[in-house]
Parts: sequence; C-alpha cells; structure tokens
Amino acid sequence: MNEKIVRVFKENYPATELTEDEMRILFSILLNKEDFFKIDVNQIDKESEFYSHFKPVLESVAIKILLNRLEANSTIKMTAGALIMLANYITYPGDAVMYAYYIHMMLPENTLVDMDIFSKELFPMGLFSREQLSTIWDAQKGRPEGITSGMDNLLDYQENW
Repeated sequence: MNEKIVRVFKENYPATELTEDEMRILFSILLNKEDFFKIDVNQIDKESEFYSHFKPVLESVAIKILLNRLEANSTIKMTAGALIMLANYITYPGDAVMYAYYIHMMLPENTLVDMDIFSKELFPMGLFSREQLSTIWDAQKGRPEGITSGMDNLLDYQENW
C-alpha cells in the first residue's frame, strides 16, 4: 500500500455522526432477521422482493464502483445491509473509490463486511465528512512512477492498493 495514502486516511479518521434518520436505518438493518441484509450481495436472489425494493441503491453507479474496486483489488465482500448504509455517504464516484480503499486498508482479506463489522470495526465513530473526503482526495493525487507531468489519482493504480 502507498504510505502517503495510508497516512492521509489515518489522519482523517471517519467520525461524522449518523443523523437520527440514519441511526434508525442502522438499527432497522441490524435488528432485521431477513437473510437479505446479512449475506454477500453477490449471492442475493436478484428476483426477490427485497432485491427489487433496494435495486436502485444496490445497482447505483457509486455502489457498482465500490464493489468493482473491492473485487479488483481484494477478496473483501459486502452485505446488502452494509452497502445500503454506505450508499448514504457516497455522493461522487471518487467517494466510492476512497471508501473502497479504506475498507481494503482496514480489513483482512476474505472478510464479509456485515453490519457488525461495518459498525464496530470500520465506522464505530461515524463516517467520513465531506471535508475529510475532499482532503483525502486531494492528498491521494500524485505522479505515478514513470510519469513526468501532471497529477493523477493514485487510487486508480492497482500497485497502490
């Protein structure tokens, strides 16, 4: 992993508290007994009523980017519950990339990110603020080895994962 990128994530620890509505969603998902929220999103029956209800979130561009980055750079999987919670905080494609990197950086390979891991290991104090994401985005820009001009998004290069 790129030390510069790891350092900026550690300096910008996610601590933006959930709103009251987000807390309700969190507890609703945590306490829900449906398997839908607890299994790898890739194993969900795409014809189910639950999936069709949450399809706009689970198939949004941002969530697709996050899942593609995790799949390309790690063996970490996500549950629908964790993705639904995270979708509230991903506004731009770059946010998805940064959240994917953070998840990859914080967890061992072959982890299934369920609501327990989401709330206790990844985001026990909250999520990233818009300002933190902006700071991280600016800090991760750099000049890859062999490139002599311009700045690039270092998170776009697999060797930095």
